Amino acid sequence: MDDQEEDQEESTRACKEAVKARIVGRSGCFYDIHVAVGHATPAWTLIRRYRDFKTLDALVRVTHSDLPRLPQRSIFFRRHFKPGFTHRFEEGLTAYVEALVSNPSTVAEPAVHHFLGVVGRIDNDL
Repeated sequence: MDDQEEDQEESTRACKEAVKARIVGRSGCFYDIHVAVGHATPAWTLIRRYRDFKTLDALVRVTHSDLPRLPQRSIFFRRHFKPGFTHRFEEGLTAYVEALVSNPSTVAEPAVHHFLGVVGRIDNDL
């Protein structure tokens, strides 16, 4: 079995466990996402940019059109002068991440596993 097949097998095992993810912080254009899979694997935090969300969305929206739309990225004016824009933007990203992990068929997508850093982190005994 090659590395890619092993990663896919680990991802499939992870689907059987509850995957939890939430945005826990932001630094500039980087978002910290806390991820946990079941109880046997330690949780981890990873960093993603908005463009990572866009790339993921393009891959999974084809088969999961029920996902909430990603919030529209800001131009300078909206971000700095429109009250509450940043807060609403972050709420939109949070809703998107929650929707990703709440649907087992979405969590089963290899693109979601790569986005959440699940591949390569799951113990072989799951």
